[in-house]
Amino acid sequence: MRRLLYAILLALLVAVGAHAWYLHVHDVPAPYEAEIRWLAAELNLTPAQAEQIRALHASHCPDMDSLHEELEQQRAAAPGAPACEEVEKRCAQSTERLINEVAAVLNAEQRARYLDLVKPCLRADQGKADR
Repeated sequence: MRRLLYAILLALLVAVGAHAWYLHVHDVPAPYEAEIRWLAAELNLTPAQAEQIRALHASHCPDMDSLHEELEQQRAAAPGAPACEEVEKRCAQSTERLINEVAAVLNAEQRARYLDLVKPCLRADQGKADR
């Protein structure tokens, strides 16, 4: 019985070590990195602009993810409840804040293109918040 427990423990340690090594060797991008790369290509961002936008996403995304999780939990518990509407409103405000901060980094031409791209997102979020 002890040998079996030692074998399981050894297998677990090897698996955790292999996973840690994989993450160290392979540069695993942040969840929003694809969006940054897409924006950089779509808007012809300078490296400095891309870095500023990456920093904005890094500061906003954890809060937005947290709000999304809270909303999903509340929807599952009581769909359409006033608490859901409040979280939806906070989600819309957070999204709008991020969009405005990203737009402030861009030049006039980039900003116009960016706002055209994200307008549908704003409308969708505002529609939820206005319910």
